[in-house]
Amino acid sequence: MMYPFMTLNDETEIVHSDMQNDGRVKVYIERPDEKYGFKHAACWLPITHGKIFTIFRKKRLSNSKR
Repeated sequence: MMYPFMTLNDETEIVHSDMQNDGRVKVYIERPDEKYGFKHAACWLPITHGKIFTIFRKKRLSNSKR
């Protein structure tokens, strides 16, 4: 089951699951989009081996080169 956590000003919804036996929680982020219906992302926290941080670091570096 997913539980509401937060709604942002741009209508982005953040929800989360119950904690699993291994201590992870699924986080789901969704925002309405006129063209596609919804834009969404999901991940499990905590993330091992820094995977999420690597993704954000690469994105930040590519944005800073502009």
